[in-house]
Amino acid sequence: LICSQLSFAQGVSKERLANIVNVCTMCHGPEGVSEIPGVPNIGGQDKHYILFQLQYFKDGRRRDLVMGQMPSIVAGLTKVELIAVANYMNALSQASRNPLETATREEKVQFNKGKRLVSEQQCTACHVGEGDGVTVPSFPRLVGQKKQYLYNQLLAYRNNERGNLPENRVMNEAVQNSELSENDLEALATYYSLLNLSAVSR
Repeated sequence: LICSQLSFAQGVSKERLANIVNVCTMCHGPEGVSEIPGVPNIGGQDKHYILFQLQYFKDGRRRDLVMGQMPSIVAGLTKVELIAVANYMNALSQASRNPLETATREEKVQFNKGKRLVSEQQCTACHVGEGDGVTVPSFPRLVGQKKQYLYNQLLAYRNNERGNLPENRVMNEAVQNSELSENDLEALATYYSLLNLSAVSR
């Protein structure tokens, strides 16, 4: 699989990219689909967003309790290597996953509540469609993301724990100026985590 994506690694040797990606997949999974609740799926994520986040971890502008090792992992990577990793992860496909099919009754209730909240909170103004597209490169694709990760990030925005970057200020204000309860945040996280990835096209 790694070798099939090496054409996206301009300026980085096959061996070097393979070594870097092997470290990434220890937490994010070989297909970019994490088995760790608080660690995000990054396969198929917008390449610009991935690059931004890698750079933020590298220069200390983003920190995360669950992903506390990220700054040390990316510290020694060059800009060209960060770009190669972003391109590689973006090229991975999650299109066959449809988690809503196996959702519990409670999760489906939360899904429907989250769908209503997405409309009320106008989430699609930035996360267009059903969360499978973005209006600007610094905003992530949300469809099929880990529920616990999404919930953790919504709490972080509410508590000003994601930093004062321009795109974070948008989310900080959106969450803090709303009357969303923790259950509401969980419903939003559930909704995006259960969206049908088979409908996503890039």
